[in-house]
Amino acid sequence: MQQNHFIKMTELGQSTTSPYCNTSHHLKAATNWYLFGLSVIPIIPTTKLPALKWDSWLDKLSIESIEDFWLFNPSHELGFIVGDDLIVFDADSPKSIAALVEIEKAFGITPNLITKTT
Repeated sequence: MQQNHFIKMTELGQSTTSPYCNTSHHLKAATNWYLFGLSVIPIIPTTKLPALKWDSWLDKLSIESIEDFWLFNPSHELGFIVGDDLIVFDADSPKSIAALVEIEKAFGITPNLITKTT
């Protein structure tokens, strides 16, 4: 049985490549993360609670469903569902970053995305 985990995106990446230039920041971010390959989900503002049931949302997840939701709910925040095909590492201190670099070398892996937050 596949186990899913939920992560709330508190630091949303800015992009100038989104086709939704005049819409909410959350819509642009959701579209970009979806196009990157993540299973995005709307979050009730200022909570960590999904705004919808995961299964029905993910079954119909598309650019259109993302646009439809965030056009009517622009203040909803963004999270994503992490399945077995994605690993997220969070390294904040110099020591943990060095350890992560060693893990990458030991297993011959290269991250697809690195984000730095303040």
